[in-house]
Amino acid sequence: MIAQDSGAAREAAPNGIERLNGRGLGEAFRQFVIDDPEVALLIDRSGLRDRFAEGLCPLSLSSFHWPLEVTARNFEFRLNGSGILVLGQPECSPTPTVSKLAQALADRIGALRILLASGKVQAFGMRADFVESFVPARLWTRKNLYIEVANGDLCERDEKGNISPIWSSIELRLASAEPAQHQGAVKMVAAPSGKRSPKGREVERIIKERQINVDRLGRKAAAAEVMRHMESPPQLANQIEALEVQVVRISKELAKTS
Repeated sequence: MIAQDSGAAREAAPNGIERLNGRGLGEAFRQFVIDDPEVALLIDRSGLRDRFAEGLCPLSLSSFHWPLEVTARNFEFRLNGSGILVLGQPECSPTPTVSKLAQALADRIGALRILLASGKVQAFGMRADFVESFVPARLWTRKNLYIEVANGDLCERDEKGNISPIWSSIELRLASAEPAQHQGAVKMVAAPSGKRSPKGREVERIIKERQINVDRLGRKAAAAEVMRHMESPPQLANQIEALEVQVVRISKELAKTS
């Protein structure tokens, strides 16, 4: 179960939740946590902006993996001075600004986790076996989960301490109730093109401009054609697989709105 302290229970306002629709998980995390007005102000006041550059997690030296189970004390320790405890030397007390920043970070991460576990915002991506599917809401309550902000992956730490993706290239969608005759079934709200992740917007633009017919070409050939026109096409096999799935999904969404 997720502990709902007074801070974590502070969910986003409805319009804030709507801004997550169509965002990649990494982009949504940055918006919801790092760019939260209170957090951003405290980061600037603390002079620690470089510790959060490009979505870096300050709990480590150069990692983009943010744990979902984290306390203010965890952040306080790492943000205080060098974050390294030297034997024989007294532990320095954090400044009031660092303490407030640590609490705000823990609160926002907790609030995002509660939001995802509630099903109000649903995650959609590719499993480790390259099958595209929704992330079950209950999965967000599991232990040892991390959000990899650079690529928007949901990761898990094993008993050896290794962190590996279990869902990749995740995008978020709002869930809304169907009319009463559907007995409360849940449908997904399609993401407006302006609210896609940057890569999603690029893929959509290429499909439109180049008039790429995914049904005629097939998934792999269509993705290959999109890659020819991308500014930074994927290089790794799993990234190409993720792009193929994304091309098919965006093509279907465009067909519904045309």
